[in-house]
Amino acid sequence: MAIHVRIQLLAGFKSNGWSNDHRTIELYSPDGLHSLVLRAGSTAQCQAWVSGLSNALADSIELALIRANRLLHEVLEGKARHMGWLLKGNAPDSSANNSMKSRSQSTSSEGEDGSNLWLPAFVVITDKELRLYSSPPWSVDAWASPFETWPLLTTRLVSSSCRSASASPGFRDVLTFHVRIGTPSGVISVVYRTETQKDLANWARNVVQSSHDAAVSQKELSC
Repeated sequence: MAIHVRIQLLAGFKSNGWSNDHRTIELYSPDGLHSLVLRAGSTAQCQAWVSGLSNALADSIELALIRANRLLHEVLEGKARHMGWLLKGNAPDSSANNSMKSRSQSTSSEGEDGSNLWLPAFVVITDKELRLYSSPPWSVDAWASPFETWPLLTTRLVSSSCRSASASPGFRDVLTFHVRIGTPSGVISVVYRTETQKDLANWARNVVQSSHDAAVSQKELSC
């Protein structure tokens, strides 16, 4: 069997209940309709697979980003800078729901009390906005219809962190970054989770740089 590594969601879920030792990887198809569950022989082997798959997916994302920017100059204000799958903490019930939600609802923040649920979102950083989709947009119409859009001008990275998922050695860490967004209704806070340190650093850097560039390019602010 051959599986194309395209814009898939890679997650270190343990929603299948097989074990509590962080040796399970889940791959979801871009539309969320199909999934593949892999269980490694050891935690170290699992980490190696996560790293390798993450690098392959990053290469695929870069190619998709180049192609998207060739076609979307009439849809996006500016260009798409960075995109990919993230797990969004404490997501509300919205049009983002898809078949992946039912799997991820049973997933807590790696061994805690289950109150902190993670739901998948395909996130795109443009020159002006942070855009969230339920799946990778494959058409111009889909690109024009995110389920959430936030202005980068009022978006700030609060922190990025790596905390142990368990007191036991060898368990994978939980990698998250926290953003605050100013809206007409007040300030909202959102936590996103990545699967590797490299992904965490890339997302944090892109949020900071893109927010800064959006502020610099804004010639006039009104309150």
